[in-house]
Amino acid sequence: APGALLLAWGQAEEHEGRAGFNASWLVPLEEVWSRACAGLEIRLVRRGADDALMTNLRRVLEDHPGQASVVLRLTSPPMGEVVLSSGLPGVRPGRELLQALEALIAPSDIRVLPADPPLLR
Repeated sequence: APGALLLAWGQAEEHEGRAGFNASWLVPLEEVWSRACAGLEIRLVRRGADDALMTNLRRVLEDHPGQASVVLRLTSPPMGEVVLSSGLPGVRPGRELLQALEALIAPSDIRVLPADPPLLR
Protein backbone atom coordinates (compact mmCIF):
# COMPACT_ATOMS: atom_id res chain seq x y z
CA ALA A 1 0.00 0.00 0.00
CA PRO A 2 1.30 3.46 -0.74
CA GLY A 3 2.86 5.05 2.34
CA ALA A 4 3.14 1.73 4.22
CA LEU A 5 6.13 1.22 6.50
CA LEU A 6 8.28 -1.68 5.33
CA LEU A 7 11.01 -3.89 6.70
CA ALA A 8 13.65 -4.31 4.00
CA TRP A 9 16.39 -6.90 3.68
CA GLY A 10 19.12 -6.45 1.15
CA GLN A 11 22.47 -4.90 0.32
CA ALA A 12 23.49 -1.26 0.70
CA GLU A 13 25.58 -0.03 -2.22
CA GLU A 14 27.51 3.06 -3.23
CA HIS A 15 28.05 3.90 -6.86
CA GLU A 16 29.71 7.11 -8.08
CA GLY A 17 29.19 8.77 -4.71
CA ARG A 18 25.49 7.91 -4.54
CA ALA A 19 24.02 5.55 -1.99
CA GLY A 20 21.59 2.87 -3.04
CA PHE A 21 19.86 -0.18 -1.67
CA ASN A 22 19.21 -3.43 -3.48
CA ALA A 23 16.28 -5.05 -1.63
CA SER A 24 16.02 -8.84 -1.57
CA TRP A 25 12.57 -8.61 -0.02
CA LEU A 26 10.18 -6.12 1.52
CA VAL A 27 7.59 -6.90 4.21
CA PRO A 28 4.97 -4.49 5.56
CA LEU A 29 5.69 -3.88 9.27
CA GLU A 30 2.23 -5.04 10.30
CA GLU A 31 3.06 -8.48 8.85
CA VAL A 32 6.49 -8.94 10.46
CA TRP A 33 5.10 -10.28 13.75
CA SER A 34 2.91 -12.92 12.13
CA ARG A 35 5.65 -14.05 9.74
CA ALA A 36 8.26 -14.33 12.50
CA CYS A 37 6.00 -16.52 14.65
CA ALA A 38 5.40 -20.17 13.77
CA GLY A 39 2.99 -20.65 16.64
CA LEU A 40 2.10 -20.19 20.27
CA GLU A 41 2.48 -22.50 23.24
CA ILE A 42 0.06 -21.90 26.11
CA ARG A 43 0.69 -23.49 29.52
CA LEU A 44 -2.11 -24.01 32.01
CA VAL A 45 -2.20 -25.74 35.38
CA ARG A 46 -5.37 -27.82 35.62
CA ARG A 47 -6.47 -26.40 39.00
CA GLY A 48 -6.81 -22.98 37.40
CA ALA A 49 -8.14 -24.16 34.05
CA ASP A 50 -11.90 -24.16 34.64
CA ASP A 51 -14.54 -24.47 31.92
CA ALA A 52 -15.02 -20.70 31.68
CA LEU A 53 -11.30 -20.12 31.12
CA MET A 54 -11.15 -22.82 28.45
CA THR A 55 -14.23 -21.37 26.69
CA ASN A 56 -12.78 -17.86 26.77
CA LEU A 57 -9.40 -19.12 25.58
CA ARG A 58 -10.97 -20.86 22.59
CA ARG A 59 -12.98 -17.71 21.80
CA VAL A 60 -9.84 -15.56 21.82
CA LEU A 61 -8.05 -18.00 19.52
CA GLU A 62 -11.02 -18.15 17.14
CA ASP A 63 -11.20 -14.34 17.05
CA HIS A 64 -7.65 -14.24 15.58
CA PRO A 65 -7.73 -16.84 12.77
CA GLY A 66 -4.54 -17.58 10.90
CA GLN A 67 -1.92 -20.15 10.04
CA ALA A 68 0.24 -20.21 13.20
CA SER A 69 -0.15 -23.35 15.27
CA VAL A 70 -1.31 -23.40 18.88
CA VAL A 71 -0.08 -25.95 21.41
CA LEU A 72 -1.77 -26.22 24.79
CA ARG A 73 0.24 -27.75 27.65
CA LEU A 74 -2.18 -28.72 30.41
CA THR A 75 -0.43 -29.70 33.64
CA SER A 76 -2.29 -31.54 36.38
CA PRO A 77 -0.07 -32.12 39.41
CA PRO A 78 0.74 -34.79 40.39
CA MET A 79 -0.63 -36.61 37.31
CA GLY A 80 1.67 -35.01 34.77
CA GLU A 81 1.20 -33.07 31.56
CA VAL A 82 -1.03 -33.40 28.51
CA VAL A 83 -0.09 -31.67 25.26
CA LEU A 84 -2.94 -30.76 22.89
CA SER A 85 -2.49 -29.42 19.41
CA SER A 86 -5.13 -31.00 17.21
CA GLY A 87 -8.54 -29.41 17.32
CA LEU A 88 -7.18 -25.99 18.29
CA PRO A 89 -7.69 -23.22 15.74
CA GLY A 90 -4.67 -21.72 13.98
CA VAL A 91 -4.06 -18.08 14.82
CA ARG A 92 -2.64 -14.89 13.35
CA PRO A 93 -0.13 -13.75 15.97
CA GLY A 94 0.09 -10.11 16.85
CA ARG A 95 -0.15 -7.57 19.61
CA GLU A 96 -3.96 -7.77 19.78
CA LEU A 97 -3.90 -11.56 20.25
CA LEU A 98 -1.25 -11.38 22.97
CA GLN A 99 -3.17 -8.67 24.81
CA ALA A 100 -6.36 -10.75 24.69
CA LEU A 101 -4.52 -13.85 25.95
CA GLU A 102 -2.80 -11.87 28.72
CA ALA A 103 -6.23 -10.73 29.92
CA LEU A 104 -6.98 -14.41 30.59
CA ILE A 105 -3.65 -15.93 31.66
CA ALA A 106 -0.26 -14.80 32.89
CA PRO A 107 2.18 -13.57 30.21
CA SER A 108 4.70 -16.12 31.52
CA ASP A 109 2.31 -18.89 30.41
CA ILE A 110 2.45 -17.78 26.76
CA ARG A 111 5.46 -18.73 24.67
CA VAL A 112 6.00 -17.55 21.11
CA LEU A 113 7.42 -20.27 18.86
CA PRO A 114 9.73 -18.61 16.31
CA ALA A 115 9.57 -19.39 12.62
CA ASP A 116 12.48 -21.20 11.04
CA PRO A 117 14.81 -19.02 8.97
CA PRO A 118 14.46 -17.58 6.45
CA LEU A 119 11.65 -16.17 8.52
CA LEU A 120 10.28 -13.36 6.42
CA ARG A 121 10.36 -14.59 2.86
